[in-house]
Amino acid sequence: MVNRSYLHTGGKIQPHKLTSLSRGHMNKVSRHFRKRSQKSGRKKKRNELGACEKTGEHSSYEKTSGMVRNSLRLTLGMTCLNRNCFAIDPTSGTAAYSASGVAVLLDTINCKHIRYIQASTQSLSCINFSPDGQYILLGEFGHMPALRVWSMALENQVAQFQGHEYGVAFAAFSGKMDLLVSVGINFDGGIFVWSWPSREMISCNRFTEVIYAMSFSSTDPFFVTCGSHHIRFWYPTSRSCRFETDTLLGRSVIMRDIKTRTYVDVGFGSGRSSKYVYTVTTCGLICKINSQRQITQFFRICKAKLSCVQAKDDLLLIATVYGHVHFFNALSMQTERDSLSKHYNLFQYRTTITMPVDAGLANSRLDLLSCNADGGVAEPRGNMYIGLDHVHKLLTAVLDNGDLCIWNVEKLSSIERQFFSSGLNKAVSGLDVCLTPHDKKRPSNNILLFSGSQDGTLRQWKLCAGRSVLCKTRKAVHTGTKETCDPPPCDTEVITAVKANPQLGLIVTGNLAGLVTVYENKTLRMIKLCSLLRHLRGVTTIMFHTGKPARNGAQLMLTGGRDRLINMYDIKKDFVLLGSLKFHSGSISALAMLNRNNSLMILSSALDRSVILSSNSRDEPNHFKVRQCRFTNSSVVDIQLCPAAHWAVIGRCNAMLSIIDTLSFNSVCTFRGCKHRKAHLEKLCVDTTGALLVTACSDRSINVLSCPLGLQLASFTGHATPVSGLALSLGARHIVSSSRDGCVFLWTIPIRARRRARRLIKLCIERAKLSAMEISNASEKSIKSSTELVSFTPVDNDDESSHITACSQSINASWALERNPKEKKS
Repeated sequence: MVNRSYLHTGGKIQPHKLTSLSRGHMNKVSRHFRKRSQKSGRKKKRNELGACEKTGEHSSYEKTSGMVRNSLRLTLGMTCLNRNCFAIDPTSGTAAYSASGVAVLLDTINCKHIRYIQASTQSLSCINFSPDGQYILLGEFGHMPALRVWSMALENQVAQFQGHEYGVAFAAFSGKMDLLVSVGINFDGGIFVWSWPSREMISCNRFTEVIYAMSFSSTDPFFVTCGSHHIRFWYPTSRSCRFETDTLLGRSVIMRDIKTRTYVDVGFGSGRSSKYVYTVTTCGLICKINSQRQITQFFRICKAKLSCVQAKDDLLLIATVYGHVHFFNALSMQTERDSLSKHYNLFQYRTTITMPVDAGLANSRLDLLSCNADGGVAEPRGNMYIGLDHVHKLLTAVLDNGDLCIWNVEKLSSIERQFFSSGLNKAVSGLDVCLTPHDKKRPSNNILLFSGSQDGTLRQWKLCAGRSVLCKTRKAVHTGTKETCDPPPCDTEVITAVKANPQLGLIVTGNLAGLVTVYENKTLRMIKLCSLLRHLRGVTTIMFHTGKPARNGAQLMLTGGRDRLINMYDIKKDFVLLGSLKFHSGSISALAMLNRNNSLMILSSALDRSVILSSNSRDEPNHFKVRQCRFTNSSVVDIQLCPAAHWAVIGRCNAMLSIIDTLSFNSVCTFRGCKHRKAHLEKLCVDTTGALLVTACSDRSINVLSCPLGLQLASFTGHATPVSGLALSLGARHIVSSSRDGCVFLWTIPIRARRRARRLIKLCIERAKLSAMEISNASEKSIKSSTELVSFTPVDNDDESSHITACSQSINASWALERNPKEKKS
């Protein structure tokens, strides 16, 4: 076959004569063009990253229309539901734990996050490192779960195993890195053995007992599982036939008199204790098993409920649910016989350390209980999981309530605590960001983040957002009442709404019982408890109005609840109740306040699918009347105002967003908040400039849209549960989101998305101005109307006027042109 060829001569591509090319020549040419494209792509990426480093912003070299990777900058909280969601790298000492659908890698030496791994959008059920530290295993649970192998060097996924129906509970590599074992959850009941790196299934088996832990031997090719009334050794064998999968053989341990116990954790020793297996029970029993499946020694810790065990050389570590870590000698295990016990031996441990308690939570609990300091503080309750870095002599422990602590155990006589952080225990129900810039041109990098969770705690994080986002300080207080004596609050004390006001320095929370509580911004000290003037049911939304005051000079706070009432409080008069409004027949979902012509206007929505615009009169400033009302085909989830324009963005449950002109109450445009057609809208947030619009939907995605055109600029995924809170930082650089599993994420919006949004809104404003000028020149009578809809900056010239309907038509025209480029060219 004759073709035009391009041969590589002297570093240049030159046309050659018409000759027949061999397959080798064609491969050389294709490789050359592939290298050129790769070099140009790397050069373009380096240029973008260099420009971002100069400005101190984070960049993600991805298409802005799709999912943006590497945009997660900070995670707060963890979802360590069991022992398998926490692991320690045996080579570097890096700790890994799950946070919703993200695997967080923590540098235990410097006590900071070094990497966030986002392999999928499902919840992580297990995390484990390979013996050489080059790979990390990520197990999922949910629909079509997979076991993913992530390369630490390449920073991408290198393998994926599927076969479990409901979820992967445990996964581990063998000591020689030739086998990979995955154990399913209780509903799955499958144990699969895969060959590595050929990725072929060698053997499998099914189990009916409840399995709580699994451990693979570092020297021998077998692993051990433990659970309810059983400890079993499994022996993988080589496949007898190439096209068949063998049955995995298992042998139970001879337990004699202790077969009725529940074994919660099991682990192989390492180094000098590698020939033994150690396991613990919920009743405080510790067993030592040899390779012949015989229990050689066992003893019991009195009045202790154990949760985790780990052995390194001659050191045996046992963790309890009360926050204690006991240190034993793993080799000698010399016991002392007690005459009172018939079957158990009592053992004196070498040393003990205790998980600390958050000082703010402890002090607030003591104040609520009206106790003295000598009475003591309740110990943290929850399953405790530990991991020992034998190289750097660091011990890391996590509780299932989110607390994390790191100790230096180089000298057992003097153990020092290096790091401690208190996490969230339950779902985050309220989230808000408080920003106080030092200068209008250069906003401050410090971000005050407030969150209220269902465990009845109000937390404050002070973040520093620069090239890397760091958490400087954190505070937490209990929001319960004195009648609550138990550490976990009752259902009525669950926080349902949180709102921050940076101008007044206040934080307001509302709970499920209808109580509204006011705190200081910095110290989280309670200022006011509106117990008598509360809602009859839970508080759903809180709104401040501290701009231009009304004729009576009042600064108002509005609260909406499930009792269908809207309460108005005067901030200057110590939050005195001014009145209650009852316009809706359903639970209040969103509130917004405007100031037009020295009168206040309230825009409210409820689950009865109504949006009502009400305003007060001159004679009665505290009396509001309904001016206009609109009904939608779906319930309204949230309402956000564009501060620079007379626009209100209304988000409905069917993920449709409508932009309404607040002056004429006419619809400007309507578009969808996400690409998924069956997704529902959860949260909505608008930038202060009106250029960006952020939505959170039921498909667990966070979408960045251009306002008012509705074009999707970026999308983030990482939450494994629905999003419960959403907020934007000043300058629209960062997005803060929270989920119902107790995790808070901070994302960075790409530079391309922000620039494109500003360009689109500028083009939209120019077209609106041109159409308004044409109509004003054609009409004989000038129509007096506000110009804030046309321009995003206040205009000093009072004679300039435009028509609101013309602006709406021009915006719709520009929206259509952006979606249909062919019409724009014609």
